[in-house]
Amino acid sequence: MTDLEINKAIAEETGWRGVDITGHFVKSVKGWPPGSHSTLTEDREFVRDYANDDNAMREVWSYLNLTDRFNLEVRVKWINTLRGIVSKTCPVNKLGTAIVSDVDLMLATTRQHAEAVLRMRGKWKDQKSVKHHD
Repeated sequence: MTDLEINKAIAEETGWRGVDITGHFVKSVKGWPPGSHSTLTEDREFVRDYANDDNAMREVWSYLNLTDRFNLEVRVKWINTLRGIVSKTCPVNKLGTAIVSDVDLMLATTRQHAEAVLRMRGKWKDQKSVKHHD
């Protein structure tokens, strides 16, 4: 998924309405934030850059109760999903298994955290391979 697609999907998961990718030359994601009752196009706001902004992702974790220590099932699912994503960038042992440490998870990029949230909630869309005709 592109950063814009990630931002749109996370905004929708966190209660934004009417979210879409806009703009001709400079693309952005706009919509009505949670709690807004407006339906006027000019009242739409820019969605945070969840794919690149650590603070925005922390808000998502809070919104999805990932910061709640008693929400163990969701937290385990999320961290295991993140481990699978991060493992793609880690060295492998002789058996071909990725060597992923807790430090690797702490140092995961914001984009990797965003992917983990979307995969965990079944909203991640893999890029389709493009067939070239010769």
